[in-house]
Amino acid sequence: MPGLKLSNEYQRAFGKLYAKTPKSVFAAVVYSFTSSGGDLPDVAIATFLNEWRVLHENGIVPQKPALGAK
Repeated sequence: MPGLKLSNEYQRAFGKLYAKTPKSVFAAVVYSFTSSGGDLPDVAIATFLNEWRVLHENGIVPQKPALGAK
């Protein structure tokens, strides 16, 4: 698959922890951080989508952001 990356700088920074952490845990941590502990849920989604866009535009992740997905 063209552009498929098996790892990126963030995965490498986590080392073995990345492989041992379920995707659902990463998602929960992201949501907690971006929503100020759950206080700002709308901000969390907007922040997540914006950060995904930035990572894609800079070639860090090959997947295009899901525009407005909820």
